[in-house]
Amino acid sequence: MNKSEKVLIAGILGISAGFILGTVFAPWSGEEMQKKIGVRKRTIEEKLKRLENKLDRLEERIKKERKP
Repeated sequence: MNKSEKVLIAGILGISAGFILGTVFAPWSGEEMQKKIGVRKRTIEEKLKRLENKLDRLEERIKKERKP
């Protein structure tokens, strides 16, 4: 067996081991993970919207204070 064959076999074994260990020790199923990501996404979107509103109000206050 030459060096490139050994590297190829080692790579395949590494990927296989990673897949098996990832599947066995995954904390959540794919569906659960998608739900968690969706909840987190909505939370971030809500926070960004509140921040955007605060910035809009701040911008208006600054414009009002600049007027002579």
